[in-house]
Amino acid sequence: MLTSRQKLILKAIVEMYIKDGQPIGSKAIVDLPYLNFSSALIRAEMAHLEELDLLEKTHTSSGRVPSRKGYRYYVDKLVTRDLEVRDYFSRVDEIILDNRFKKDKAIEKAIDYISELTNLTAVSIGSSGENSLIKKIEYIQTTPNQAVVLIVTADGHVEHDTIIIPEDVSSNELKEAINSFDKILKDKDIKEASHILKLRYTAQNLRTLMEYEAKLLESFIQTFARFAQENVYLTGIHNVFGMDQFSDVNTLRQYVTELNDKNLIRLLSDDTSLSIRFGDEISFLPRSNCTIVSIPYKLESGERGNIALIGPTRINYKKVIPLLEYLAGRLSKL
Repeated sequence: MLTSRQKLILKAIVEMYIKDGQPIGSKAIVDLPYLNFSSALIRAEMAHLEELDLLEKTHTSSGRVPSRKGYRYYVDKLVTRDLEVRDYFSRVDEIILDNRFKKDKAIEKAIDYISELTNLTAVSIGSSGENSLIKKIEYIQTTPNQAVVLIVTADGHVEHDTIIIPEDVSSNELKEAINSFDKILKDKDIKEASHILKLRYTAQNLRTLMEYEAKLLESFIQTFARFAQENVYLTGIHNVFGMDQFSDVNTLRQYVTELNDKNLIRLLSDDTSLSIRFGDEISFLPRSNCTIVSIPYKLESGERGNIALIGPTRINYKKVIPLLEYLAGRLSKL
């Protein structure tokens, strides 16, 4: 349990180190207006914070830097929201408003902006859609031998696939087949519908499927697979190019690969609120001094997703946190 004085000193050291990147000595913070303590008292408290593993010494300086434990204490108990960040909220509002009829584009443009503001890598992960309920399956015949099959979910998502109609299949036969699938799959979620179709497809040995029905089954299964894919958008990778921890080309390549991998999706899908993870909590990233700040969002339609900023541990949490919180809240009106 830290005293209020120790909390103020720890907060000052973390925020000054985030700003300047240099080890902090007592002289560096003694003149801060909210630290009305002597240099000797500050040194004594810094030594105590080091004993608690909240600060650590570097080999090249007598000053101290935050430890991983110190960062964790700071983000969990001490960080405040920078009020100046509100100046950026109006631009977020404009981006959302300008793209309100294109949800994916609105999210992408918004995190492009936040990545630019923070000089961090940003990522958005849309919901997979596998829990969406099927509302309607229908088709539109575009030519005598071609049709587009449409699958509409209850939350308004639409996927389509083009199928070739065999010459010996009439429009009525195709319509009957589509209606049959519509009755079987209506009000089923995508995951369950996929399972039903795969069982039906593998049951061909019990009764011979008409060629066009087999083609429809294959088309539906492929379309449902697209529903089940997470919609991942990554931006601002170039922001890590100048960072010391990514100066090695192989490390940078691994970083980019892992961010596009399922590891990140699995990690963020567990979020229920704002989450801050440090390097030793992110086993798949190539460096221990990385941080992921993420938050889930829920669109007005009910679709869920996550947005995150990724960078070194020494990032401006006072700026990053309120930006993500505001964007997530704003997306709930989209």
